[in-house]
Amino acid sequence: MEAPALEAPAVQMPVAPPTIVISEVAAPPQPLPPTPTLLLGDWLLTHDLPQRIKPPALDLSQLKFVPTLPAQQVEAARQRGSLSEVLLDRVWVCPQCRALPSFRPACPCFGSGGVERDRMLHHFACAFVGSTGEFQVSDEGLACPKCCTQRLMVGTDCEYLDGPWRCTDCDWNTAELEIVGHCLKCGFRFPAQQAVLEDLVGHHVA
Repeated sequence: MEAPALEAPAVQMPVAPPTIVISEVAAPPQPLPPTPTLLLGDWLLTHDLPQRIKPPALDLSQLKFVPTLPAQQVEAARQRGSLSEVLLDRVWVCPQCRALPSFRPACPCFGSGGVERDRMLHHFACAFVGSTGEFQVSDEGLACPKCCTQRLMVGTDCEYLDGPWRCTDCDWNTAELEIVGHCLKCGFRFPAQQAVLEDLVGHHVA
């Protein structure tokens, strides 16, 4: 009598993990650089210059003078020897970023244009000079803080003088202001002597 056949136990095959598909995310499009707003420099041309000369333009986004012709065209013409350049003018620019600055009398310590001048009074009789706030004011007029003379009249007994300048930002007092440049692009403040003189050149490609 044959022995019954034994069934092999079922073998459980490992199940492969589901494949994870990562979809590619497209990079956001890079914004195009803004087109510079140019102020054409026709006002730089004088009547004795030929019309073929292209003056520089003022790039309002950078506050710098730039060539009207494309830079590659200018460089290629320079290498070929077919580029003509004419000096049209010169302009002071910022020594830090070469943009246009403003120039004004300013505090020599802080460079701020916010300055005020104190008013002084000079008493003729005792030669005292002080700020107007030092002279006592009453219904009878001014009183000198030094000699205590009463009823002073401006123009007869005393006179107004220009006092020192005072900076409203740093409270610095000075007798003389300096001409200080303030860059309209980067905000750098500098003595006017440090400004850089830049040539404004017109181009013509033959």
